[in-house]
Amino acid sequence: MGKYFGTDGIRGKTYEFLSPELAFRVGNALTRKHGDIKVIIGRDTRISGKLICYSLACGVMAGGGEVTNVGIITTPGVAYLTKSGNYNYGIMITASHNSAEYNGIKIFDRFGNKISEADELEIERELFKVKYRKFDKTGKYLQENKSVKKYERYLADPSCRLDRFKIVLDCANGASGKIAPEVFRSLGAEVVAINTGKDGLKINEKCGALHPEKLAEKVKQVKADIGLAFDGDADRLIVIDENGEIFDGDNLIYLFAKFLKSQNMLRENTIVVTEMSNMGLDKALEKEDIRVIRTKVGDKYVAERLREGYSFGGEQCGHLIFGDNATSGDGIWAGLMLLNILSIKFTSLSQISKIEPFFQLKQDFKVKNKEESLKNKHILIFLENCRKILKDNGRILLRASGTEDKLRLLVESSDEKMGKDVFTGLSNLITKLEK
Repeated sequence: MGKYFGTDGIRGKTYEFLSPELAFRVGNALTRKHGDIKVIIGRDTRISGKLICYSLACGVMAGGGEVTNVGIITTPGVAYLTKSGNYNYGIMITASHNSAEYNGIKIFDRFGNKISEADELEIERELFKVKYRKFDKTGKYLQENKSVKKYERYLADPSCRLDRFKIVLDCANGASGKIAPEVFRSLGAEVVAINTGKDGLKINEKCGALHPEKLAEKVKQVKADIGLAFDGDADRLIVIDENGEIFDGDNLIYLFAKFLKSQNMLRENTIVVTEMSNMGLDKALEKEDIRVIRTKVGDKYVAERLREGYSFGGEQCGHLIFGDNATSGDGIWAGLMLLNILSIKFTSLSQISKIEPFFQLKQDFKVKNKEESLKNKHILIFLENCRKILKDNGRILLRASGTEDKLRLLVESSDEKMGKDVFTGLSNLITKLEK
């Protein structure tokens, strides 16, 4: 991980970290190898989106590149358009699930894949070597809106009819606010859409995939068949059944994995998940003779493993990647896939079995230096002792946040008391050492 790129691109508070100057330099750095590159840019609704988007576009143009700006669109939409439109790079201006004061830059290669860590480091090395083409070789800028409709047509397979469903969509006041309702209505569903605002200040605020409780209330209130919650850039999906019960990413992975295997569409009978997925998922899939591969946290690592020959994977947070159809997590696509399965089985979501999760506790800790804290000898010794106690009946994951000065702790155990004891001891130690 470099100085600017984290687990999912460049991300931080606008001006404090992600400044217009940095955005310009990133765009310009992309032109270093090939000045005449073609770049497509999209953004979510957050208020700083235009500022960062235009700054980055100026950097590309100063280096001789051509920019196509498609406006508000989802992250998977940019990935799809990059690949299908033969662009050298696709760039999404978004801070995903973070609040409005944050923004970020996600970069895709010409195949629609998030660029590698090696590419990220190469860009970082070029950030402070600004390159200007001669004035008559300045790049071009195109504002274009038809591409969003192209992405919507890609999603809305006419053979997938949703006429029997009443759906509530929580669009997190983000990129899916217009796209998702149009797609689901075009396929016949009765849609109740909430949190579709685009003023840029309320993105992810007590709504969407991170806060599905309000969606659960709405589903019950309007007697809907299902609720689908996206995050700010709509690469995540969390689902609510007709009774208001939450299906998180792990339960959706379990559901999709079983279905894909039943259709002979799960290559190698294997799925890819991250370290964050509950061990209950492994146990449940073991009974289905489905193998689980784990990666570091981040959907780009899931996507990288899928390219080794697997067809499906995802994250507990709701990133779900169908490798035969997409190169990144797509909340809208996953929602359509789920409704198609319910149609085929002619059942409701509440009738679909869920995993039996291990007891799990999570907490974030504000720290002075996240990298140094992870190397603290007292923490390392305590971790080693706790892992000996848990053995094969649980696990501990302590990692640095990719965007903030925080440590993220997860403790998981088949025994609730043991899990609580380990979590309490470790959290107390971290808090004490950071005082």
